[in-house]
Amino acid sequence: MASLHRNSQKRIYQENGIYFVTSKTKDNFLYFKEEILCELWLEELRLCKKIKRFELLAFCLLPDHFHLLVLPKGKENISRIMQFMKRHFTRSANWLLGHTHVGDIRECRLQGGKHEKIENIINNHDQKLKTLKTKFLQKHGSNHTFPKFSWQSSFHDHLIRDENETDYHNHYEYTIYNYLKHGLTENWKYTSLNYPELIDEILV
Repeated sequence: MASLHRNSQKRIYQENGIYFVTSKTKDNFLYFKEEILCELWLEELRLCKKIKRFELLAFCLLPDHFHLLVLPKGKENISRIMQFMKRHFTRSANWLLGHTHVGDIRECRLQGGKHEKIENIINNHDQKLKTLKTKFLQKHGSNHTFPKFSWQSSFHDHLIRDENETDYHNHYEYTIYNYLKHGLTENWKYTSLNYPELIDEILV
């Protein structure tokens, strides 16, 4: 059953609905030309998937934006999933870039009374963040030129209709091969083609 989001974008929430989602960096800044920030984005995607428990069908990360193909499950909807992903990546990225303090990372993850359930997930995630920050400092030092990270407000989403297999397959192909459209190398790393362990299989 579908319901309508109350904001001006009129998002449609549908149980077992598959969403094609796009989000861009503020001013289209090319943060994701930096491999370490790409690796950070992957870690945040893994965290979001574990905590929000959605099914991930495809993704592609480009230098200034990303695409996801997502099937929300349970009480979660696409807005909550994207809010979590964007907010937590922003905090982690700005901590890595030296724009925020280390305490900002952990506090934001332990809200909502789920401390005990996600403690191990958070501990493992935080260790990976520390490793990425060490790599970043070794590569760039503290005098890098990256501005404070921010996304463009909101995001674009398209609900794929259950009865339209062509719609699903078109968006699936568009997502996984989107790097070619943008003139990136054929061996572009940050597409779900290279991360089968992150992808859920569904029948469409």
